[in-house]
Amino acid sequence: MKNFYSLITLLTFSILLLTNIQAQTNDYRYQAMLLKQFMQNTDWPPAMIKNEIRVAVLGSNSVVNTLRASIKTIKGKPTKVQKISSLSESEKFHLVFIAANYSTKFYNAQKCCQNKPIVIVTEKEGLGKRGSCFNIIPNPQNPSRLAYEINYASIKQKGLNVSQRIGSMAIRL
Repeated sequence: MKNFYSLITLLTFSILLLTNIQAQTNDYRYQAMLLKQFMQNTDWPPAMIKNEIRVAVLGSNSVVNTLRASIKTIKGKPTKVQKISSLSESEKFHLVFIAANYSTKFYNAQKCCQNKPIVIVTEKEGLGKRGSCFNIIPNPQNPSRLAYEINYASIKQKGLNVSQRIGSMAIRL
């Protein structure tokens, strides 16, 4: 009987651990919420905003699907989320999101989007200091939660403005 309870406890713990790991690796709802806030609080040149807000994603299909389900409209405009495989396509977008497992492409994205009003959002430590507009990272005070860095110099260089409200909650670089 003691072995039975030990086995049940072990199985329960294993299921909880696997569920937690699965949630950490596949749950992009928080990133989607942040991306929506970044876009709501960014002012692009009026000529750039016509019929829709376009978001490019360098990441898995699960990232794209989560963003599509979470972000329908921004500033009264419909939002189109598209997975891209080549950064040469990035010039058509308002925001480029580079998932952590694609962060090696950040420098190419930076070159393609240099001096253009395109927000680059990353999620790997160190990329905020290297020119990403917003960088989603583990919270330094509570690593089980996420935080974000904001790089005002990069945003200004692109001719964009962001609300002070979004900056007040960020780690400033």
